[in-house]
Amino acid sequence: MAVSAFVRLWRLSEVGFRGDEAVYAGQAALLAHSGGMDRWFILSSRGNSNFLVYQWIVSVVYRLVGVSDTTARVVSAILSVLTVVLVYAIGRLLYDRRSAFLAGLVLAVSGYAIGLGRLALLDSTVSFFVTLAMLCLIKWHVSNSSRWLMGLAVVTAVATQAKVTSVLIIPVAVVFVAVTGDWRRLTPRRVLPPLLISIAALAPAAMQILGHHEALASFLSTSTKRRSGVSWTFYLEQLWTSEGLLMCVVLGIGVLLTALRRDRRDLLPAIWLVAFVLFLQVYPLKGFNYLLPAIPPLTLMTGRSVSDLIGRLARVRIPRLATRAAAVATAVVAVVLCATQVPAIGVAIADQSSAGMREAAYWLKSQGAQHAGAMTLSHGSGQYTLSFYGGIDAYPYGRFRIATVMPGGQLVQTTARGDQVPVDWVDYWPARLIQDGRVSYLVYGTRPLDDPPEQNQVANTVTERQFRSLIQTFGGRLVHTVYWHHEARVYIYRVSKNLAKPTLQSEIADNHVTLTARGFVASSALSVTYHGAVVAHSATNADGTATIKLPVPDPGQSQYHVVVTDAEGNAASLTGLPSSKLVYTIVNGQVQVYGVRFSPQGNIKLTYGLNTVGITHAQPDGSFRWKFRLPTTTHSRYRIRATDDFGHVAWAIGLQSPSLAFVESGNKASVTGAHYLPNSLVTVTYHGQRVASVQSDNSGSFRAAFDVPRTAVPSYQLSAEDPIGRRMTVTGLVYK
Repeated sequence: MAVSAFVRLWRLSEVGFRGDEAVYAGQAALLAHSGGMDRWFILSSRGNSNFLVYQWIVSVVYRLVGVSDTTARVVSAILSVLTVVLVYAIGRLLYDRRSAFLAGLVLAVSGYAIGLGRLALLDSTVSFFVTLAMLCLIKWHVSNSSRWLMGLAVVTAVATQAKVTSVLIIPVAVVFVAVTGDWRRLTPRRVLPPLLISIAALAPAAMQILGHHEALASFLSTSTKRRSGVSWTFYLEQLWTSEGLLMCVVLGIGVLLTALRRDRRDLLPAIWLVAFVLFLQVYPLKGFNYLLPAIPPLTLMTGRSVSDLIGRLARVRIPRLATRAAAVATAVVAVVLCATQVPAIGVAIADQSSAGMREAAYWLKSQGAQHAGAMTLSHGSGQYTLSFYGGIDAYPYGRFRIATVMPGGQLVQTTARGDQVPVDWVDYWPARLIQDGRVSYLVYGTRPLDDPPEQNQVANTVTERQFRSLIQTFGGRLVHTVYWHHEARVYIYRVSKNLAKPTLQSEIADNHVTLTARGFVASSALSVTYHGAVVAHSATNADGTATIKLPVPDPGQSQYHVVVTDAEGNAASLTGLPSSKLVYTIVNGQVQVYGVRFSPQGNIKLTYGLNTVGITHAQPDGSFRWKFRLPTTTHSRYRIRATDDFGHVAWAIGLQSPSLAFVESGNKASVTGAHYLPNSLVTVTYHGQRVASVQSDNSGSFRAAFDVPRTAVPSYQLSAEDPIGRRMTVTGLVYK
């Protein structure tokens, strides 16, 4: 117990919480009625893992000593130490004192158990209750006392509420009872009280399910679809990394000798180990911490196997002093085991995977950023570290399925994508939250903050790269770096603009242009250019917006670019600023021209085709009116063009040429024309001889009929001419 407690409590809070630790500690603080925690935490697991037993235990301690990360971790560490005691007790019942001592010692110095015992996660609590349930089972097996059967029922109910996977206690107990023949003792009279008391013990979970069944069903549906992109050797790799070579060899020998020994006393540890390992291997979601409930039976097997080896060697070498020799050998093995585990224990104590996030939260809080909003790389829970320590409105960035509790208590589910991991918190929410001003800081940690992601390492790297791209896209400025042992661990950036790409809009009024710029760097100088020339300077506000008013540029064309650029090179442009404009109408043979946005009171020259048709002056508002006689020769592509002294140019096209057509019917010809002088006499001639005269209508159109001369040939010209000389000629009329 002393060794176990020391390695689990020494420098316990040197490093701050991981994401999941912050969630559980925050839920415990909420249960303890710590003010404000309901803004970021809810009293429900967003997955399918627990019904808040660990959180209730921590909340009681919070009420006594206050909310802190140390308190939550001490609870986990104490339960981990007590699990060592339970393993010793089970070893005494199943085997002997030496086996129990070695089993407890192996668990006490296990790097894997120490590492998890120092974290405010559920697993040490779950491991404690599972081991306690197994103690109750073996006590009942040995003593046949109904008290232990009732204890088994209650502990199983509590363990299941600590983490749902603890329900595996039931199949372990069923198989054990069936194989040992203890089922003969399970009369209805003995089974009913434990069953009723277990139902009573499940009341908290039942109440939570009844009160939040829709949300829990949604969480369960989402959580069961989670997958981890890891190999089948994931848990072996975790043990190898945490324990080191010698401990892995010792554990392997323990399992091997147990399998070869085939002793009924090994039945419970074997069933226990197989049930949990088999389930964890089949269950698609993996976690570095999930294996802990399977470690106690593994240490029991190892303690028994090592004890047997020591006993056999002692009896062979020193038969008369076998007991004393075995005691000395046990002490030597214990010392060697502890000594060789020093590196693994040191790694567990010095775990720095979440270093810097607590300090980042404190720094953000010192900057008054509680509601400025921060976003951090996360697999679904990392952001809650900032909320727990700093009271920061924090949001995740990453790919995950679980729901997110938004600041204020709103629960946001991810969008289903079949078997693909949702990307809501990569493609949708980050840009929206920054644009809405709800996220001002981007926190980039250099290590994972919570459970392994639902993706392989390549995808994880892609997500990190996308987060760095997000920082760059929104002009993230490095404002603080958290160092841990002289190594940069967390970088805090402040976004300098709220749009990925700046936007620019324009309005025209009173010969002035009003530009509205958004999404630029906050409090930055702006430069406005038009057709390559600087026309104005301005600056953005604290929100990255600016309103710029400038005269209509001289000269101007609608296809010229207006470009606004800030001090860091972000730019937006538009075309279509009002250039000079020209329109016309035709009234009684006069072309009436109207122009706007010319240089006020400047000289204006009008031309049609290559001919000058007038010179006038613009009014003070830059407009003018002019009229000229409809030209004799027109074409739809000829320009009416107006130019002032400052280079403003506008034109209009569309003056149509006169048109003429005829239709023959026997020896009669019907002639139609258009685009002649309105309300004027149009003379129709054929081969130089007048054949008809007709009045055009208000639109300049006419219709006439005449007899086709007997001398008509196809090459003769049929012409129509109005009084101002607008004329059109066609050929092809013949006498039939």
